[in-house]
Amino acid sequence: IVFNANFEMLLIEGETVALLGLGKIVFEETTVADITLFSSAQKVKLKQDILKTIAGEHLGFEIAYKSKYFSVNTIPLVDKNAFISSALFVYSNITEQKKVEQDSKNALKKEQELNELKSRFVAMASHEFRTPLSAIQTSAILIGRQNEPGKEQKREKYVAQIKKNVKQLFSGNGQIKLK
Repeated sequence: IVFNANFEMLLIEGETVALLGLGKIVFEETTVADITLFSSAQKVKLKQDILKTIAGEHLGFEIAYKSKYFSVNTIPLVDKNAFISSALFVYSNITEQKKVEQDSKNALKKEQELNELKSRFVAMASHEFRTPLSAIQTSAILIGRQNEPGKEQKREKYVAQIKKNVKQLFSGNGQIKLK
């Protein structure tokens, strides 16, 4: 779409124009104010962008309209006297790219949630195993120190403690039962 400083549309064409719904309502010298499809806020923003472009700025931004997404690039156009006389607005439909971007964001979020669950599981499992394994290790060390004759009762106590802690490690899953 080409706009002049009076916000008139001098040229409008392209397939994206149809997606915006402008193809059927725009005729020569239609102004931004004449377009009933746009809200007052959208018209104000469009006028500001036209003025910035005619002032020499190249703009690039995205808009959402009627559940579609568009990339907009503006270019100042010069006349035969090398003065900026109008602004070219190029609209590109990026709805599919936005959908892919959103799908990627959702997949990343799910992956992060899964990693968090894995981390919590490993931390919990580590904690659940650490206490009984520590007791088993202590009992085994004590058994090693109680190898002399007459200390059988203490050795049996430590062996019972090891069996109890091993049983505690395997309780609850229904697969291994120790006696």
